[in-house]
Amino acid sequence: FELKFTHIFNTFMSSGLEITTTGPSSIEKASGQSVKLECQFHLAAEDTGPLDIEWSLMASTISKRTKWYVILYSGDRAYEDYYEPMRGRVHFNSADPKNGDASINLTGLKSSDSGTYQCKVKKAPGIRSRKMLLIVMVKPSKPRCHADGPTEEGKDVVLKCMSSDGTQPLKYTWEKTSDNKLLPASAVMGKYAQDLQNKRSTSLKGRQSVHVCVYPSVAFVSLLFIVVLTFVASNDGECKISL
Repeated sequence: FELKFTHIFNTFMSSGLEITTTGPSSIEKASGQSVKLECQFHLAAEDTGPLDIEWSLMASTISKRTKWYVILYSGDRAYEDYYEPMRGRVHFNSADPKNGDASINLTGLKSSDSGTYQCKVKKAPGIRSRKMLLIVMVKPSKPRCHADGPTEEGKDVVLKCMSSDGTQPLKYTWEKTSDNKLLPASAVMGKYAQDLQNKRSTSLKGRQSVHVCVYPSVAFVSLLFIVVLTFVASNDGECKISL
């Protein structure tokens, strides 16, 4: 009886309503951009109940995981203003989702839009769902940099750079603009502001991604350093320090 029941259950689950989308399960976008979350489906003759479409967002915070319903379709009607934080920014891709397209378009992306989205299509007795991860990356602000320490022969100087906004981790690259652009052999790259707090600085807060170059100054030599900040979703930013 158990084997027969399992066979009947699997047969039921493998027929009827199907979600046909096979696109990527993870999408990365920059803030301010738009994204289409795909969810095409196919109905079978035995799916005779009313059509319901639910899009939900599972977002993670430090303390908890919260689920919100983002947009709904029920009773031949779309409810596109269901989720206040996305009011006016989320719409069904099709004017008539019951024709097999439950995809949604999300515009004006914000970092708070990041999370796992689930498309659930129900038409009794069929029910199917599809999940995808959306990562919204915040473009870094123009970096600010300065020299900390005396620019004297035999003394160490710390070059600091930080972009106040941007999705972590950010990558900072130091290079010298004169000669062959190579840093002095004694240059040391720092990793985190926390490391600097323990060694040289008490003005930086938290574990921000601040990279520095530390090198002994050389008398009578003027060095110009440039820090280039690279980020996948933004143009490069730069700031310069003259010594």
